Amino acid sequence: MYTNTIHDYNQHKQWLKDFFEGEFIHPNLLKVDNDKGEGFIFFYKIHPSIYFIYYNIDAKRDFTIDLDYGNASYFKYFASFFNRNISVKNKEQNTLQSLQSNGFYTCTRKISVVNQVLKGERLQNINIYFSETSITEIDDKDIGEYYINRTHFFNYFDENREMILFKKSLQEINHFSEKLKAKILPVKMQELYYLFLRALKRVTIPSCEVSFDENKLGELFQLRNKLIGNWEIKPDFEGLVQKLKGNAEETEALFESVFGYPVATYYSNYKMELIRIAILSKQQSISEIATAFGYTQVQHFSTTFKRKFGASPSEYLQQNG
Repeated sequence: MYTNTIHDYNQHKQWLKDFFEGEFIHPNLLKVDNDKGEGFIFFYKIHPSIYFIYYNIDAKRDFTIDLDYGNASYFKYFASFFNRNISVKNKEQNTLQSLQSNGFYTCTRKISVVNQVLKGERLQNINIYFSETSITEIDDKDIGEYYINRTHFFNYFDENREMILFKKSLQEINHFSEKLKAKILPVKMQELYYLFLRALKRVTIPSCEVSFDENKLGELFQLRNKLIGNWEIKPDFEGLVQKLKGNAEETEALFESVFGYPVATYYSNYKMELIRIAILSKQQSISEIATAFGYTQVQHFSTTFKRKFGASPSEYLQQNG
């Protein structure tokens, strides 16, 4: 396993250049084309406390990126987008927790996240490395203080329609020339930064403090995946929580600290966002969508949707479709 300790941004860039044996064809664009992989890494700095690294590499052989940011001087937190799988390392036991993902996460730099990429897979994610400056830009003072006062955390956010559209536009840009990519990608990174701050603002502040333990992330993600595994049957929230090890109240509190909402609220919000995406995709009728998500009466479905989004499904489609 290839490991190293990162201290500053320039060293980080050099480390990736050496690891991928790449060539800088632009000050911020590293081209990779060898037996390890093919693609590029884009680097972008908004100002000295906000940095972006965008990976777009097709792996020609297996590789692992295991970096230690514990003593990094240029950021305090980081966020990572478009990971299909998140591997969190237990440093004491030298083991990995594999977390199934379709969204993004943000955490303190103390948490060790490893990138494991197999031959034939594509490493395609964007990392943001940031400090308290970004936290103060959240348009909600209470949320900002909540993050600043947390010395150790891991927050997960599910992919919403805005992120899906952003990722789709990014796929198109990947096929542009190197010169054009170098001009357009900075704009896309700033757009992502805006979406990121909006996501942070939507978090609910937990009603009670809980001591965060990243070694329990595996169990919490298993609970999350069971919640969203079958939309036709409403899950037994209390039963699912009680099946996990430890105190049920503590598990509920830990779930809220990671996913931003209590178990039942998370389930409801996630379900309604998927319904919103399905309506705007126009691939199914309103009644078909209602049935797919376990509603036996379209009127009840419409009322529930309107309570969440302020308009009925048909009205919402007319306004946003």
